[in-house]
Amino acid sequence: MKTLTDHRLRISYAGLTELSTPLEIQVNIGPTPASGSPFAGLTELSLNWQFLEKVWKPDTFFVNGKRSYLHKITVPNRLLRLSSDGTLLYSQRLTIKASCPMRLKRFPLDTQVCPLQVASYGYRARDVVYRWNSKLVSFEEELSLAQYDMVNWTYDSGVLEPTEMSFVTVWFHLERRAGFYILQVYIPCYLIVSCSWVGFWIHRKDAPGRVGLGATTVLTITTMGFVGSRSTIPRTGKPTSLDFFFVMCFAFVFSSLVEYAFINYFERLGRMGGGAGGGARGERVDIYARRIFPLAFLALNLVYWMVSLYGASDEIELPESRPDAVG
Repeated sequence: MKTLTDHRLRISYAGLTELSTPLEIQVNIGPTPASGSPFAGLTELSLNWQFLEKVWKPDTFFVNGKRSYLHKITVPNRLLRLSSDGTLLYSQRLTIKASCPMRLKRFPLDTQVCPLQVASYGYRARDVVYRWNSKLVSFEEELSLAQYDMVNWTYDSGVLEPTEMSFVTVWFHLERRAGFYILQVYIPCYLIVSCSWVGFWIHRKDAPGRVGLGATTVLTITTMGFVGSRSTIPRTGKPTSLDFFFVMCFAFVFSSLVEYAFINYFERLGRMGGGAGGGARGERVDIYARRIFPLAFLALNLVYWMVSLYGASDEIELPESRPDAVG
C-alpha cells in the first residue's frame, strides 16, 4: 500500500481523541417466524452427533451379541433428531455378530430362525420400557445373502426373567439355498451310483473290469461323501439329511461290488458240481440286479426327498410372549 502525500502541505499529529459511542441491540424471539424464514413450518430438527453427550441414553445392549462395533467413518454414524412434540429420535449404524442356535437335521434343505434381542443392561422394566414402533423392522429391497433367503421375520417384546428388564426381539426366518449342494454333491453322487451299475452289463468273466469299476466307484463315493465334502458341511454331533444321503449312495455302490462277489460264488459252486448251473444263476443275478438296483434306489430317493422337503420342520420353536409383555 502506498501513501499519497502532497508535499506542498505541512502535516502534524496531535494525538488520538477517545471516542465512546453507546450501542444497544434488542432482539425479539417469538413463536412465529418471519416471512421467508428457512425454519417456517419446521417439525423436526437434526442435531449434531456431539450433542449426544448432553442427552441421557439408555444402556442398551444385545443379549445374544458376540461382537459389535459402531461405524465411525468419516464421523461416528449417529443420528439425533428432535421433533416439535418433544420426541427425540436416536439412531446409529452398528454391525452386530450375534449367536444363532441352529438345528441341522434337514441340512442342506433346512430353514433356520435366528433371533436378535435388545434389552437394557441395568434398568428394570419400571424404569426403561422397550417397544416396537409402528415401522417395526425394515429391510432393503436388494438385501441378498450368499447362503440364505430371507423368507419372513417375526417380532416380540416382553420382560426378561429374573432380571425384570424390558426387551424386544426380532426373529429372522432364513431358508438355505441348496443350489450349491445340488451341483456339488447330489448330482455327482447320482452319477457315481449310476456308473456302479454299468458293471451289471459287463460279462461276469471280465473280473478285472468289474472289480476295477466297483472299487473305483466305492473309493470315489467314500472320498466325496466322507472326506472331501466335510469342509462345506457344518460340524455337528448329530447326523444330517446329507449324511443319510451319503450312506444311501455308499450302500448302493458297495452292494454293486458285493453283487459280483455273489456271482463268483455261484460260478465256483457250478464248477465244483461239474455243471454249468453256476453260470446260469450268475447271469440271472445280473439280470435281476439291472432292474432291482435302479428301482430300489429310485424308491429310496423318493422317500428321502419327501421327508427332507415335507417332513417335520427343524425350526426352533419360538417362545410365547409373556402375559406381561410390553408393546
